[in-house]
Amino acid sequence: MNKLIVPTTKEFTEESLKVLAFDIIKPEYHKHINDWLFDARPNERKGIYLAGQIIKYKGLKTFKNKLDQEVENDNLSMENAYKRYQKRAYSSCYQDEFCLTVDQKFKYNNILKFKKFDFVNYSEIMIPKYREFITKWALIEEAEQYKEYILDFARSFYSTIQSNKPNNTTYR
Repeated sequence: MNKLIVPTTKEFTEESLKVLAFDIIKPEYHKHINDWLFDARPNERKGIYLAGQIIKYKGLKTFKNKLDQEVENDNLSMENAYKRYQKRAYSSCYQDEFCLTVDQKFKYNNILKFKKFDFVNYSEIMIPKYREFITKWALIEEAEQYKEYILDFARSFYSTIQSNKPNNTTYR
């Protein structure tokens, strides 16, 4: 097995993600990588990148929570403080009425609270050893947003595989 090459955030390109996908995903699903990358959304791309980081550290390292990092970083410049203020100050009536009433406990409601990653059917796309690393990591990671990225990647790739399967017809 080749050494896993995980790109840095500066090298986060489509080619580096393709190389990472070839390392993480089982060989029988390699033919679907280009299709998946063509339609992958940013959260799904972050998911494969995070999967590479998790595998690199063998599932033993957690990530910093971005939300906590913003609160801790009170030494903002005037420009950054103004940008943060603008984000909070401008909102539409529609957003106030319909979008902000969602309770925070429903924001990240993923299946990893109830099942291990190994037992989720869309985890079968990964090499078993790497799947175990992600399972181990999911038990120690506290930030739900990172778990969502991993699940977004696995779901979307599994969906790409399922959509490319030939249909069985009953026509004779």
